[in-house]
Amino acid sequence: MIEDALVSNTPIMPVLLGNETQLEHIHRVIENANKRRGEKCKYMLLIDECTAVDGGKPTTKQGNPSASAWIKELKKKAVKTVAIDATPMGAFVSDPSITPAMLFYLEPNMRKYRGFEDFNFIFLERNPKYLSKEMSWDEMVKTDPDMLPWIDQMSQKGTWTSMRDTRSRLMRLCNTGLAENRETQFAAIRRLYPDKFAMIKMDRKGTFTYNPETQQTEKFKGPFSKAVSLFNDPVKFPRILCLIGKAGDRCLSFVSDDYTIHLNEDYVTFPESTCISLMYQRMRLCGNNRGKGPLNMYTTKESFADLKKGLTMVDEFIARARAMKNQSMCKSISEMPMQKSKFSKRGLASTKFKESYNKVKGNDGGWSVEDKYKPIEIKDENGNVVDTVPLIVENPKKKAEKAKKPKDYPALFRKWSSGADSKIAVFMRNICPDTKYSEAALDDMLANARIVSRILIMKEEFNKESSRGYGRLFREEDGKYFLVPDLVELYKEHFNYQ
Repeated sequence: MIEDALVSNTPIMPVLLGNETQLEHIHRVIENANKRRGEKCKYMLLIDECTAVDGGKPTTKQGNPSASAWIKELKKKAVKTVAIDATPMGAFVSDPSITPAMLFYLEPNMRKYRGFEDFNFIFLERNPKYLSKEMSWDEMVKTDPDMLPWIDQMSQKGTWTSMRDTRSRLMRLCNTGLAENRETQFAAIRRLYPDKFAMIKMDRKGTFTYNPETQQTEKFKGPFSKAVSLFNDPVKFPRILCLIGKAGDRCLSFVSDDYTIHLNEDYVTFPESTCISLMYQRMRLCGNNRGKGPLNMYTTKESFADLKKGLTMVDEFIARARAMKNQSMCKSISEMPMQKSKFSKRGLASTKFKESYNKVKGNDGGWSVEDKYKPIEIKDENGNVVDTVPLIVENPKKKAEKAKKPKDYPALFRKWSSGADSKIAVFMRNICPDTKYSEAALDDMLANARIVSRILIMKEEFNKESSRGYGRLFREEDGKYFLVPDLVELYKEHFNYQ
């Protein structure tokens, strides 16, 4: 059917999954159509979630062409390619053909839509760790100490009385990427709260549901929204808890078939290696759900700061690239100066994309740190400010802030008085420890020793430009310069001054 449509130039819109099997198949269909037609068939390529399926290694582990390799071939032969993604940074840094003129923005209906700025952020207090290895339930509770209190809190929510109720109902626990851990969570929560939650677990083994009325678990075949719809009755099922890991990162809407139920409570922890793009994708509260209950996001304060700062910086990259010459986004992003403090330790895009940035200290000529990256006020459901999170935090370990060790003057004086021919040794051997020098006289002595500035003998601490200082050797008083009084006796001792 697709091949015939290509040959006859009949309008058609085939939809396929972005895996290598289906992409290879459509590639062969197009090749066959080209042969039958005697010329290249015309088609436009639409790629949804482009950074998930485009880019990356050209071959699979088995040595066959990967999905990204097939997409690359399809892009070459397409009349036009339109790529769509909520987190496009990976495409920007990897595809030099993308220019600002190609960008477009599909604005949602803001009368219905709620996004990141509408979330109520509730910070987990004990810095839970992502459950990245297989664990028992007790080990999970110990590793993520906020998990069980959160589940207990959720077990008391969702007391709906009608479908128009705006209270929380659909919840998600997402703190592990391992199917084995989700199976353990599934079993433990059923045991601890047998009649509190309807539950949906999704992983590579399939989708499983738990009915708190019958206390039965069943394997479910069908879309996720239909699994949610099994528990549409708010009186029988006031709480629906989802255990979903990476399967929920993209293309999965946490809603019922009729959209009356949507995700209200999202508990998500992130490994330190998770990039900003994937963090944003993993949060699933966004959607056309305005007026349908709260959007409560539970994560760490550090994760929120990284994410907010990262999203702001992506917006800045795009805005500044648009203002530059119409060169590729990749070139503009790699060349434009960007202040180091605007970056977090996380990458902006997946590790399969090679990121290159021009990080600078101080003013980068872009968005003001005091304005666009100012501390964020965190508000509760009622709009009350409950916390403030700084986005730019000075690193206490910065080299410039480290306290330098005081000069070891006895050791230095022994070295300088021993006949060393360094500049400072020559200078120190020619001074009089009891003399007060005029500015001109001191400068002449320094010049004779080829020392360029008085500051090099007058400060203990130095910035980068004057880091070759020799310590606080001289002081100035009323225009006269003299050896620091505390060093006079030490000088006479080591330089055999009489």
